[in-house]
Amino acid sequence: MSGVSTPEELAAQVMMRVHRELSRRAASAASAAGGIAQVETAVLPRWRPGRPALPEKAAYELQDLLQYDDEQFVEAAYQTILRRPADEAGFQHYCYQLRAGGVSKVEILGNLRWSEEGIQRGVHVDGLLLPYKVQQWRHRRWLGPFLEWVYTLARLPRLARQQAISSTHSVHETRRIGQLLNQIVDGVGTQAGTIAERLSEVSTELHALEGRAQALAGEQAGRIDKLDERLTVEFEHDAGAAPASQVTLGSRVGALETQIRDLASDIAVRHAAFQQATVSAQQRVDERLEALERTCTLLAERISEVAASIPPAVPTIPAAPPLGMPETRNLDALYAAFEEAFRGSNELVKTRVSPYLVDIAGAVTAGHDAPVIDIGCGRGEWLEVLRDAGYHARGIDSNEVFVQACRAKGLDVTEGDAFEVLSQIPDASAAGVTSIHLIEHLGFESLIDFLDESHRILRPGGILILETPNPENVLVGSNWFYMDPTHRNPLPPGLMFWLARSRGFMDVRVERLTAARDVPMPALLPDDVAGAASLNMVLEHFRAPVDYAVIARRSA
Repeated sequence: MSGVSTPEELAAQVMMRVHRELSRRAASAASAAGGIAQVETAVLPRWRPGRPALPEKAAYELQDLLQYDDEQFVEAAYQTILRRPADEAGFQHYCYQLRAGGVSKVEILGNLRWSEEGIQRGVHVDGLLLPYKVQQWRHRRWLGPFLEWVYTLARLPRLARQQAISSTHSVHETRRIGQLLNQIVDGVGTQAGTIAERLSEVSTELHALEGRAQALAGEQAGRIDKLDERLTVEFEHDAGAAPASQVTLGSRVGALETQIRDLASDIAVRHAAFQQATVSAQQRVDERLEALERTCTLLAERISEVAASIPPAVPTIPAAPPLGMPETRNLDALYAAFEEAFRGSNELVKTRVSPYLVDIAGAVTAGHDAPVIDIGCGRGEWLEVLRDAGYHARGIDSNEVFVQACRAKGLDVTEGDAFEVLSQIPDASAAGVTSIHLIEHLGFESLIDFLDESHRILRPGGILILETPNPENVLVGSNWFYMDPTHRNPLPPGLMFWLARSRGFMDVRVERLTAARDVPMPALLPDDVAGAASLNMVLEHFRAPVDYAVIARRSA
C-alpha cells in the first residue's frame, strides 16, 4: 500500500483544485463587468450655441443684442436688461411674436427697457431709442409705413453688412453642428465596437469554463474508478485474513464512501454556485445591453432634433433643357405671345439695337464676305436692321413660331439648338456673333461653352455683342428680370466683363444702355435736405440703366 494516496488526500486535492478554479472564474467575471462599466461611462460631446453669453455691464450697444436670434435673443434680452432669466410666460409670448412677425427685436428690447422693471434696473442700450420710436410709429395707419420706409432706406447699408455677418455665422454654426454629429456617430460606433468585442470575450470565457468543468468532472470520475479498482484488489488480497481485519477494512470502506459522498455533495454545491454566478453575469450583460440600447435610442432622438434644427440646404436648380428639345415645342406659341406682350414693338426693338451698327461696321470688311451670326434671333428685329444696312446676317433660334415669322420676312434663319448649329460652323468664318437677351437663359457651364464657340467661329478682329438685363438696377434685379419665367439668373456687368477676357477676347467693354428705354426714375434729393447723401446713394440703384451690353473682339 506504500506510495498510494489515501482517500483523504485525494479528497483534499480535489477540493483544492475546485477552489482555485472557482476563484479564477470570479476574477474573470469581475474583469468583464469592469470593462463594460468603462464603456458605459464614456462621455459623448454635446452641442452648445455658437454665440457666447454677454457679460454683465452697465451699458450695451444695440448690435450687441441684435446678433442673437430666436430663443437665445429673448434669453439675452431678459438677462442683460432685466438682470434675470426670462419668466416662462414672457419667454413664450416674445418667442411666438418674434416668429410670427408681430414684433421686431427692437420692439422687444424697448418694451423690456422702458417697462417698470427695466426702468428700475437702468441698463442703457446705446442706439435703441430712435429705432424703438420708429417701430412704434410704424403701427400708425398713414404715417407709419412712410416713416418705416424712410428708416429702412437709411439703414440699408448696415442691414446688408448685418445680413452678411448673420449668413457667415449660420454657415459656421451649420459646420459646427455637422462636426458634432460626426463626433457623436464616431463615439457611438467606438462604444458599440468595444462592447461587442467584450461580449465576444465573455462568451468565449463562458464556453471555456463549461469545457473545464466537464473536464474536471471526467477527471474526478476517473479517479473514483481507479480508487474502486484498488479497493477491490485489496479486498481480494485480504479475503483470507482474520475477521478483525475484515471489520477494519469494512470500516475503512465505509469511511471512504462517506468521504466520497461528501465530496460529490460539495462538488454539486460548487457547481450550483458556479451556475448561479454564470446566470448573474449573463443578467448583468443583458442589463448593460438594455442600457446601451436606451442610450442609442436617446442619441438617435437627439440627432434627429439637431438635424431638424439645421437650416435646409439651398436646392440645386435643375439645368434648363437645351434649346429646341421636342418636349418644349408645345410652349413655342406661348413664349411668342409672351414676347409680343412684354418685349415691345418691332420698331422699338429696332431703335434699341441700331447703335450696334457702329461696332459691326468696324468688324465687317469690304465686300461683306463673312456673315454676322445672331444667336436666339427671336422675331428677327436685329436681322432686319443688319439686312437693311447691307450686311450678310444669319439667325439661329429653337422656337418654331419665331423661325416661321422670320422666314416670312425673307430672313436667313436656321431652326435648331444653338450649340448644335454653332458646332457645324467652320472656324474663323464669322465677322460677328451677336446675342440680344439670350445669355441670361443659360446655365453657367453653357455660358462658358457659348463664349468658347463664339471665339472659335469668329475670324481675327471679329466682333462679339451680348446684351442682357442689368441687375445693377434694383427693380431689374429683384422684379423685372423674373417676369420671364425662362430666365436663369441675373448676370452682373463685372462678371461678364471678366468672363469675356478670361475666354480670350480683347478690347472688352461694358455699355450701359439708355437709348429708347424710357423708364421712370426717382429724382435725387437736393443736397440741403437732411440725409440726402445717404438717400441719394440708395436712389442711384433705382436709376441705373435697365440693360447693358458686353462688346469685345477676337484677337488677331
